[in-house]
Amino acid sequence: MDVQTIINLPRTLKNVGRMREVLAALSRFGFKAVFAQVLPDEWTAWLSGRPVGQHKLRFEERVRALLEELGPTFVKLGQILATRKDLVPANLMEELKRLQDKVESFPTDQARAQIESELGSPISELFQSFEDEPLAAASIGQVHRAVLPDGTQVVVKVQRPGIEEIIRADLEIILYLAELIQPELGSIQLDLVQFVQEFQKSILREIDYRVEAANTQIMARKLVGHKNIRVPRTFNALCTGRVLTLEFFDGVSVREVSKIKEMGFDPAQLASAGTEISLVMALDWGFFHADPHPGNLFVLKDGSLGLIDFGMVGVLDDELTDFLAVFLLAIFTSDPDRLIKVFYRMDLIGHQTDVRALKGDVRALMTSYLGRDMSELDVGQFVGEIFDVIAIYHVQVMPQILLVLKALVTIIGVAEALNPEYNVLEEVKGTVLKIYMRKLSNPQALMRRAYHQVDELVYLARSVPRELHTFLSKLNRNVHVSRHEVSLAATELKARERWVNRALLAVLCGFLTLSGTALAAWLHNNPQASWLYIALVSLQLSLAGGIGALLTLRFVRSGW
Repeated sequence: MDVQTIINLPRTLKNVGRMREVLAALSRFGFKAVFAQVLPDEWTAWLSGRPVGQHKLRFEERVRALLEELGPTFVKLGQILATRKDLVPANLMEELKRLQDKVESFPTDQARAQIESELGSPISELFQSFEDEPLAAASIGQVHRAVLPDGTQVVVKVQRPGIEEIIRADLEIILYLAELIQPELGSIQLDLVQFVQEFQKSILREIDYRVEAANTQIMARKLVGHKNIRVPRTFNALCTGRVLTLEFFDGVSVREVSKIKEMGFDPAQLASAGTEISLVMALDWGFFHADPHPGNLFVLKDGSLGLIDFGMVGVLDDELTDFLAVFLLAIFTSDPDRLIKVFYRMDLIGHQTDVRALKGDVRALMTSYLGRDMSELDVGQFVGEIFDVIAIYHVQVMPQILLVLKALVTIIGVAEALNPEYNVLEEVKGTVLKIYMRKLSNPQALMRRAYHQVDELVYLARSVPRELHTFLSKLNRNVHVSRHEVSLAATELKARERWVNRALLAVLCGFLTLSGTALAAWLHNNPQASWLYIALVSLQLSLAGGIGALLTLRFVRSGW
C-alpha cells in the first residue's frame, strides 16, 4: 500500500459501506478493468458486481446509467461534465445531457419535521396554511406551497433529510478515486483532482440554501429599475441552510406559448427581453443565472418574466466580462483575427499552437455557419463547434466562460421557442455591441482599468531591482557569466526600467485625465459643490497636461 493510499485511508474507511456500493456498481456497468488497475489490493475484492446487460449498451449509455444508479452526487457530476466540451467527447456529452434525478418525493411528515426543526416553531405558527402535496421534487429537496400569517403566498423549499451526509460521503469517495486515477493520466493535460475539488465547492454551495437566498437577493438588487424581469422576494426569517422560503410566482411557464398569447402578451417581446437581460447579467454585471432553462422562467400576470432557482450562479471579474464580450463579437461578426487576439491577451495560446491553421479553421467554420439563412442557424451547435476546433489546437478556455456560454445558449433556445422568427445573430450582436460600447465609455470603468494597469506596472518596476539582485548573486556565487551576457543584462535592465517609468507616467496621465473628466462631469450636474472640487479638477487636468507634454518631449528627443 503506497503512502498516498495510507494518508487517505481514514477518510475512505469512514465511508466503507458506500465505497463497497460504488465499486460494485462500477463492476456491474463494465468498468472493473479500469479501476482494478489503480485501486489498492484491499479494495479490488469489492469490484465483484456481475455485469448486467452491458453488451446491449454503448459506452456512453453505460456511463449515464451508472451515474443515475449511484444517485444525486454522481448525477450532478455528470450534469457538470455535460457542459465541459474541453473535457468530455461530444458523444458522451450528448448522453450526459439526458441525466435525470430518478427520485420520489419524501413523506410530508418528514418535510414538516425538517421545517419545524430548522425554524424552531410548529408549522401552524409559521404558516396560515401548508400544502402537503409537493409542487416539485428533486434529489436534494422538494418544494411545497404555503401561505404566511399575513396572507402572502410563498413556496417552501425543504432539503431531503440526510442528503447532506450522503453527498459529503460521495464527494470524499469521488476525490479519493480521482487521486488514484490522476497519476495514470500521463501526458494528458487534465488536473482531475482540481476539477473534482471545484465540483465539491459547487455542490456544497448548492445544498446550503442560505447561498441561494443570498444569490436571489443580490440579483433582486441588481434588477432594480428593470420592470420586465423579476426574481422572488426572500423571507430571511424563514430561511436556513436546509429551508428556503420565497415568494410564490403565479404565472405560466415560457413553454406555454399559446397561454402567453391568451394572456395578451407578445412572445416576441418576451424573447428579446429575456435574451437582453441575460447578456446584461453576464457582460455588464458579471453575475448571472447559470441555468435559465424553461422550468426556471415564468410569464407573470403583469407581463414580466419571473426567474427562479439561484442555487447555481456564475461570477465573472472585469477581465473575464471583457474577454466574453470580445469573444462573442468575434464569433457573431465572423472575425477570427479578433478571436485569436483575445486568446493571446488572456494567455490561452501556447507556443505549440499553429496559429495560422487555427485561424483558417475558425474562419472556415464561421463562414459556413454565418452564411446560412437565420432560420437554419443553430447557435448552440455553432458555438459548440467553435470550441471543438479550438480544443484541437489546445486552447484552454476558462470553465467560467464555458458556464456562461451554456447559459446564453439555453436562454437563446428559450427565445427561439417563444418566437420562431427570432433573429439570433442581429439581436445578440446588437446587444453585445451596445453593452461593450457602454462599458468602454464609462468613466468609472476606465478609471478602474487604469488603476489595475498602474498596479501591474508598479509590480513590474519593482521587479527590475530584484532581477538585478538575482543577476549579481549569480556573479557572487562564481557562476560563469560572459562579458557579453553582463553587457546584455545591463542594457536590458536599463531599457526595461526606462520603459516602465515612461509607461507609468503615460498611465498616470490617462488616469488623471479620466478622473478629472469624470469629476468635471459630476460638477456640471452639481453646481452647488464646494470650490475645492473645482480646484481639484483644475489640478488633475493641469498635471495630466504637464505629464503629457513631458512624455511628448522625451519621445521627440529619443525616438521612443
